[in-house]
Amino acid sequence: MPKQTLGVEPVLEPPMLETPPDLGPPNLAENSPGSPDPEAPAATTAWTPDVVKMLISGLWTMLVAWRGPHWALTPEETDPLWEPTTITLNNTPGLKNFAPEHMAIAITVAGWGTIAAKRAGWDRELAQARQKSPRQSERAQQDSGGSPYGPNRMEG
Repeated sequence: MPKQTLGVEPVLEPPMLETPPDLGPPNLAENSPGSPDPEAPAATTAWTPDVVKMLISGLWTMLVAWRGPHWALTPEETDPLWEPTTITLNNTPGLKNFAPEHMAIAITVAGWGTIAAKRAGWDRELAQARQKSPRQSERAQQDSGGSPYGPNRMEG
């Protein structure tokens, strides 16, 4: 039966069932979303030297941007370390399971962090340069006897 309210069209109530149907427990399919496929091979993700190199190089580049070019790595320094570092990461339980599928996040953070760090470094260098040398207008006043417009030629 419709309800009447002032100034509003009638609203119909949904029909009510006498007793709710007994649906029983939910029937979850074996391969429903969120449940692993029992026949699928176990995921085997492992660190590779290429992924380790990309990650560490990206993070190190951020450090170079902060500290200066003297922190830059050379292939002579790093090439012998990629394989042992990879083995170490694959043998360390907490890091082994963190593996490469999560590295996109680290690389993204390192990349944007490097860009921001480099610009912050430039800001710092500019601020230091401004503190060391007097401003151009101050130099002009010193050279011109105190006037920003130059020496007073009307004086004797």
